[in-house]
Amino acid sequence: MDQEVQTKQKLIESAKADFLEYGFKNASLRRICKNADVTTGALYFFFKNKEDLFEAVISEPLALFRKMFVRLVNAEFTDASAFESSEEEMIRFLLRYRTEVIIILEKSEGTKYEDFKAKYLQTLESVFARFFGKYIKDPDPKLVHIVTAMRFYGYLEILYGDHTEEESVQLAKKIGVYADAGFEGLIRSLT
Repeated sequence: MDQEVQTKQKLIESAKADFLEYGFKNASLRRICKNADVTTGALYFFFKNKEDLFEAVISEPLALFRKMFVRLVNAEFTDASAFESSEEEMIRFLLRYRTEVIIILEKSEGTKYEDFKAKYLQTLESVFARFFGKYIKDPDPKLVHIVTAMRFYGYLEILYGDHTEEESVQLAKKIGVYADAGFEGLIRSLT
């Protein structure tokens, strides 16, 4: 039993590295097996196909992310002071699952997740629009889109950067301070 768990984990780790380097479309099951030092038969013992293996790599982090996202959004809508702790929790999560996040955002072409980035940005945009709507009537969708993208891509810059975890947390907090001050100034200019 222990051997099976170890073999499956080796396959998942090898697949994670292959998906990160080559993307889903160009990932090779033979290469994954070779790098995991297992046979292709062993791979098919655990996984139906490449899609199933991809799912094994990203399903747990994705489920955890979705739960966290809903919880953090709800917390911020009920208590604006929750924002700073939310920023820290979000960046620590993204760093912990850096590889999986990059795979799903940038390397998932050919899977059912290939439009995840666009869908997530749309969801984030609707959250930002709802938040803007607390302060101004009918927020400009173009402005909401740009502000959302600025925030999203700011996080990606941290994620893709060569920073320690603590440097990343501090950068995320500073982005949050900048965003808060900018938001307050923007609301004043629009009312």
